[in-house]
Amino acid sequence: MFLHSIPGVADLYHRYQRLILDICEYCDIVLMDQCRYENAVLERSSLREQKGESETFDAKGLNSLFARLRQNKIAQIAIPVFDRRLEILRNAGRIIPQ
Repeated sequence: MFLHSIPGVADLYHRYQRLILDICEYCDIVLMDQCRYENAVLERSSLREQKGESETFDAKGLNSLFARLRQNKIAQIAIPVFDRRLEILRNAGRIIPQ
């Protein structure tokens, strides 16, 4: 598992996702984007101008997601995916197998 917040990492991930999964059968990548607040939430909270800063991410949600992944007790875990095209978070947008 890999987590990073450097700009452009999400684009690299999407480009090389298949290669990464081919190299490591039990690997996957969880990006910080998957726990960031949507623009609508940021605007209601007056945080739109701080987009990308730590307070614009759901850190507790990310910790909870990592705890579920570490426990590895169920066959699959649905994780959120940030849709950059629509600027919204899709809950259960991706499945991580056990």
